[in-house]
Amino acid sequence: MTGYVLTNLKVLVVEKQLFMRRLLGDVLLQMGVINVMKVSTIGEAIELSSKIEFDMVLLDWAPDMDAMEYLEVVRNSDSSRDPFVPVVVVTAYCEYTHVCEARDAGMTEYLTKPISATALYMRIKSIIERHRRFVKTQNFFGPDRRRRTDLPATGLPANEDRRKFTPHAVNA
Repeated sequence: MTGYVLTNLKVLVVEKQLFMRRLLGDVLLQMGVINVMKVSTIGEAIELSSKIEFDMVLLDWAPDMDAMEYLEVVRNSDSSRDPFVPVVVVTAYCEYTHVCEARDAGMTEYLTKPISATALYMRIKSIIERHRRFVKTQNFFGPDRRRRTDLPATGLPANEDRRKFTPHAVNA
């Protein structure tokens, strides 16, 4: 894999299984990432994220590893040092409902296990090349969930905001 120089990245790996923590750390090292911190619990991840700004987080989601809790805290808590940090959810959950749940919680990318170095690199590359602006609503804060850059025959250029403002009727 050639492409980006990743030596200056600071990455947090949150993974319950020791083998997977080591594997992810080794893959990142082979990509040139030398500043990797690894933890095994969501609590440790939340604590570190309140003290250190990371360039990216690789976040395990397993039956007893609540990645959605981490996303809620890092995106919406006052104690979060960087609510805009890219978070790649790394999980064995490959069902569409899980992808939607993670997306709606504010994840940046989704990577299903078993992982490959190429797949991880492609997620990192996507974060760099297709940076999405963040959206804040009453019920959501995270990367814009819309990924399509092509538009149906609207005549609008790609990436232009397609939402329409509709004023509410006011009774006089």
